[in-house]
Amino acid sequence: MRERGKVYVVSVGSGGSDFMTVRGRALLGSAALVAYDSNVPRDVFRFVSQDADCVSSAVDPKRNVKKGLVTRILESAGAGGDVVRLVSGRAYLSERIFEELRRVGDGGIDFEIVPGMDEVWSALANAGIGLSCSARGGGMLIFDLGKEAAGEGLVARAIEARRAGGLVFTGVNDAVGLCDKLVEGGLAPDLPVVLIENPGANTQVTSALRLGSAASESKLQRSSGGELLLIGEEWDVSGRLDWFERRPLYGKRVVVTRAREKSEVMSASLRALGAEVLEIPVIKITPLSDSEALNEALDGLNVYDWLLFTSVNGVDTFFRAFFRRFDDLRDLGGAHLAAVGTATADRLRSIHLHVDCVPKEHTGVGLAEAMSEHSSIENLKVLMPRAEKGNKELPRILEDKGAIVDDIPCYRNELDASAGSEDAQELISGGADWITFTSGSTVMNFHDTFDLRRLREKFHGLRLASIGPETGRALESLGLGSDVVAEPHTVSSLVSAISDFGRKEGNS
Repeated sequence: MRERGKVYVVSVGSGGSDFMTVRGRALLGSAALVAYDSNVPRDVFRFVSQDADCVSSAVDPKRNVKKGLVTRILESAGAGGDVVRLVSGRAYLSERIFEELRRVGDGGIDFEIVPGMDEVWSALANAGIGLSCSARGGGMLIFDLGKEAAGEGLVARAIEARRAGGLVFTGVNDAVGLCDKLVEGGLAPDLPVVLIENPGANTQVTSALRLGSAASESKLQRSSGGELLLIGEEWDVSGRLDWFERRPLYGKRVVVTRAREKSEVMSASLRALGAEVLEIPVIKITPLSDSEALNEALDGLNVYDWLLFTSVNGVDTFFRAFFRRFDDLRDLGGAHLAAVGTATADRLRSIHLHVDCVPKEHTGVGLAEAMSEHSSIENLKVLMPRAEKGNKELPRILEDKGAIVDDIPCYRNELDASAGSEDAQELISGGADWITFTSGSTVMNFHDTFDLRRLREKFHGLRLASIGPETGRALESLGLGSDVVAEPHTVSSLVSAISDFGRKEGNS
């Protein structure tokens, strides 16, 4: 570790991790300490190293005592670790953050500001609203109500600025009161107004109204604060490109239950289709590196005719153990390789291994049939490194066909205690539209944690999505069914199935 670390103020931008810079993400991954504001989106924390200490800007949750935040930052950087001061939106320009940085500098620590994508630009892009150059000067002036209350001085400046172009108000917590003050100050009641709720987020909502009718608009009466308000005919609502709210999963909340380290691609795909994603991992992959059976199998690899992998996790944990014992891939021997599913096969190919057998039906039964069609497996030795409590159907079918099967556990699916996370509390209080399951273990662990039946009784619109028939059977064992089953049985097909369901639902 260096003699002194550095402090980086990293802005998430306005819409979560998608609005961070690549540099900001990289800094999060290497930080020893992450000090964050409470309004930072939850999805950002998946980029934080598991070894990092995460501290709220108000309270240190690890020690459960209040302590000066800058003192913690100086301690960590002074010990040689880099620190990320994580903020949302344009908070990196606030006097509060500047004061922190002054104290950091006075403490002899270097610092740097890494901005994210600005709330105004991302909100306008999401809304599909352009700035009309034909109206007045085609300019705009931004007023940040997060820094200054909408008092007489600000209202007077806004009315004066209106002569030069359109008005933008950020951090609006009382849209009705602001509109009333602007009308009282002399702005025309029929001026166009655009209200953007949750600006920049995947849950952003855009509405058009008139300045003088604000008090009667129910959408303004129920607003929760932090909105963006655009005022003036400069905002070309008539030519609005309504792409954002037309995405198939816009307005839908989807729960991802995969292991924490496996959820990123699936969550990103769902967000790209408009979903609000709750990441509630209920499964944790624990390698069994000290397994006597696995070590014996590795010592005798040359006796096997087939190596059979049923999941990416099986590939990863097996080869992690393999490369701890061997430094040459040729020590794998001359066995044929078989894989359930394209993702498993692709992971084998990524380490430059040829996969001899991938069944069209991505199930254990399908694999057994495909292997026997490839060549007779009678009296052949098959090594199957997989989860500790795997489905017993596949080895039984292989043995019925005459194979000699070593069903060796190389990892354990354990319960990830996520019931206390913020996303879990959001699910319990507000429900969801979809819960996704990628294995029988995720079904059973989720049910043990949340009680799926009771959750469906509480939220009647809740739907369940399974990656394949074995996962579906786990739901059936609970007296529940799958609303969609991926075909083929891959994560990308599971996302597509939910998306297709959303499109059909929107067209009905």
